[in-house]
Amino acid sequence: MTSGGHIQLFIEHTRQIATAQGDIQLALQSMQQWREAFATALKQNTFDLTGWSPQAKIANQLKQFNHKLTTHVSNWDTEWHTFSAAQSVAEVFHDRVMLLVFGKFNAGKSSLCNLLAECFRSHGQTVQYFHVQNEQIFYTESRLREGATETTAQLQGVCLGEKLILLDTPGLHSGTQENAALTQKFIDSADGVLWLSSATSPGQVQELDALGRELKRHKPLFPVITRSDFVEEDEIDGELCTVLCNKNSEQRALQESDVLMRAQEKLHSMQVDVSLLKPPVSV
Repeated sequence: MTSGGHIQLFIEHTRQIATAQGDIQLALQSMQQWREAFATALKQNTFDLTGWSPQAKIANQLKQFNHKLTTHVSNWDTEWHTFSAAQSVAEVFHDRVMLLVFGKFNAGKSSLCNLLAECFRSHGQTVQYFHVQNEQIFYTESRLREGATETTAQLQGVCLGEKLILLDTPGLHSGTQENAALTQKFIDSADGVLWLSSATSPGQVQELDALGRELKRHKPLFPVITRSDFVEEDEIDGELCTVLCNKNSEQRALQESDVLMRAQEKLHSMQVDVSLLKPPVSV
């Protein structure tokens, strides 16, 4: 996948990406007006408890229902604010395609982002790293740090060329609730998901449960099998050395076929459109 010809073709395809040019503010205003009208209608249609005995069990239940309804409506603005960081990223990169790099800890998320960045740069494309902190985007010259998102609960990413953004976030299976929550917020900003799994145990389909909500929103899923290599011993200048070798094309094809089949079965069981699943690739 990372050979010169494939990368050049990939870059050419990213240049052809077309994004919607409509004014999102008009859509947001329309949605806000609909939400306000809906909230007003809900509040006007709470149960009238006039004439009910306060001791009646059903009156108590209706009172609790009214309270939960009004509390839920009043919390809408608070819930919207919790996604402000993801909204800030979406607004800055509104004219680009954003892919969420998803996978368990140590699946190679940062490594893949850095590898693609090097490939783009070697082909004369602009590369710009960034991280998000306090709902602000900060650009940096430094490569993505391995494991940074897992230890700091901080989103980092890289702009590849003019049209593509990779978001390296804490895995939804992260050891801390804060990290998992951060990833869930930013999934809403992504246009698709790169699902990474190691070649040592590729395609652990139970991981897809964490993406169920997003996949049902028709976001495409791109499986990537990482670490498709093995270590063998070789003698160099009379010394025994270990050499990292790529798996051959037959081995890769078998793993890719297996991941595709099991992922299709999993998506079908989740009642997700199987056509969202793209053919797996090995790196």
